[in-house]
Amino acid sequence: GMMVAAAVALAVVASVGDYVQMVAEGWSSREFGNDYQYYYVSGWMVLHGDMRCYERPVIEPLSLHLTDGMRLCFGLYQVPPCVLLSQPLALTDYFTSTVIFLVCNHALLLASVWLIVAATGQRPTVPLTLALWGLALIFPPAGETLLRGQINIVALFFLSLFLYAVSRRPTQARDALAAVAIALVGVVKVIPSVAFLPVLLTRRLRLVAFAAVLAAAAVLIPMVIAPDLVHGYCAAMSYNRDFLIRGYRLPFNQSWPAVCDRFFIVDGGTPGGRPLLFESPVASTALSLSLCAATWLLVFAAAWKQRGRPDRVVDLSAMIIAALGAAIPYNFVHHHTWLLIPLLVLWMKTPLERVRPYTVALLLVSLVLWTADGFCLMGWYPVRLLRYYFILWGGGALAAAALFGLAWWNAWRAAPTAGSPTPGTP
Repeated sequence: GMMVAAAVALAVVASVGDYVQMVAEGWSSREFGNDYQYYYVSGWMVLHGDMRCYERPVIEPLSLHLTDGMRLCFGLYQVPPCVLLSQPLALTDYFTSTVIFLVCNHALLLASVWLIVAATGQRPTVPLTLALWGLALIFPPAGETLLRGQINIVALFFLSLFLYAVSRRPTQARDALAAVAIALVGVVKVIPSVAFLPVLLTRRLRLVAFAAVLAAAAVLIPMVIAPDLVHGYCAAMSYNRDFLIRGYRLPFNQSWPAVCDRFFIVDGGTPGGRPLLFESPVASTALSLSLCAATWLLVFAAAWKQRGRPDRVVDLSAMIIAALGAAIPYNFVHHHTWLLIPLLVLWMKTPLERVRPYTVALLLVSLVLWTADGFCLMGWYPVRLLRYYFILWGGGALAAAALFGLAWWNAWRAAPTAGSPTPGTP
């Protein structure tokens, strides 16, 4: 018990130090990462009627002007609906906008914690919500999202709102709320919207119809009101594809395919371009495909077993989100922000009155994920070097896989645990 308490205390102290340093460095440099830079500049262009935000010769000089000398250094990858929704970010100057965005992200993270706890059937009291919010703030993927000015916390909020809505007794208003929330997840970050799939195995046809209409609207409305923007996005696909391929090779891509490449393929993001074990593209392809196929087969098996059970949608969606942590090709550390959902669902679903079977495992997963912030936060050099090799050898992917195993078992079990919402939850 004392050893576990000491490990937790050490992790919390170190993570708090990283978080404070992140905020201090971001504030002193007057910006919170260059990801937010594209959201701001593209929103400014659309707000002023210029739809050429996918053309680098146009957007790069404007970025230098609007952001006081910051240069764009990544792909122009955001889908047109997200660019259209970025316009409010440009209603003020760049520095003020970053501060507002950072404050809003903290508030959305707090709201996400409240919604996740409520979705599990537990009562989100103020002390519990604030305590979990504090832990979420020092969760390294969330810290990197804040540092880079990413929008993963925004996606996390809409995912949490979706889970909260589907955990309540079905009504027309709640179905509409769930459909709007999952549609906004698809607009902000396309991939996490697969958390909607368990709903297809229930009888909530009204929710499915609402979601289908909103998904079609998200595709068609930009084509009608901003056809030049959609055309520019399509024209930039080849550049974005090359950018994503380069990013795929980076060590902090924590996905099974990327890690397998680093083990078996030359130039797989490793020092000197040498594989970590030996060169074998066949071994890399076979292993990555096997791991990903096994993951999604387990997802399908659990979802099929619990089909027609509206009370298990939250567990199944949390399992799918956990699967996304390792079994998709492109998965940087900040994408693991979404793993707060299965982490909190598992923690809240374990009964308090008996020994928690997940406690030690979740603690280990949290500690492993905590070490995955070496590329974004400065620190003591030996620690940074240790984190670098942890990331290089796929530690984040292993941690996400461990979390998926726990989430899968929670979804596979025949009966809900104490505190699970029922179809009649008000």
